[in-house]
Amino acid sequence: MGADFARYEIAWQDPERSGGAKLLLATDAESTEQWSQTALLPPDAQLFHLDMVDILRPGEQKVAIYAYFVGEPDYDTFHAKVMQVLRGELKPQTGTPGSLDGLLKP
Repeated sequence: MGADFARYEIAWQDPERSGGAKLLLATDAESTEQWSQTALLPPDAQLFHLDMVDILRPGEQKVAIYAYFVGEPDYDTFHAKVMQVLRGELKPQTGTPGSLDGLLKP
C-alpha cells in the first residue's frame, strides 16, 4: 500500500515530448496517507485518482483531479469516467483542467 504508480494512461500523442494533456489513473503514497487520516478511507485501502495532467513544457505540468476511488476501480469504471471527462460531463474536483484538444484526435 502507498506506492506511487499510474495504472492507466490515455493520450493522443506523447505529451511528455510534444506537450498537451493526458488522463491517467494513479495512486500515490502522499494522497493515500492524507486520506487514511480521515473517515473517508478505510484502513489498508489504497486511494486512486483520475487525473488530467497538462504538460506545459518539459518538467512543468499542472494536474486536475476528476475522480477519487477507494481501492483500484475496474477498467469499465475507469473507462466510464474517462468518457465523461472527454464529453465534458465531468468537471475537476481539484485543480484547473487542461485542454481536451491534446486528448482528442485532431
